[in-house]
Amino acid sequence: MIEDCYGETVKVGFLELSTVEVMKDQDPISWDIAKSEYIDGLVENEQLITFDNGSTHYWVHDVENFIEENLESEEAS
Repeated sequence: MIEDCYGETVKVGFLELSTVEVMKDQDPISWDIAKSEYIDGLVENEQLITFDNGSTHYWVHDVENFIEENLESEEAS
């Protein structure tokens, strides 16, 4: 998302650096806050799901695909 908004690279002096890496390195606290807010938004929009109170997140479509694939293989046996 950051690269979509601000581009993949940023020029610092004469260097072309990764926008994401510069943000993470220069202000890790703000980076963590922004990352948490982004994840919270995906959870609210029901795109991500967690089963362990937020330690691990999964894409809803991946969970649905996993269930469908396992139901199909179970029915085939």
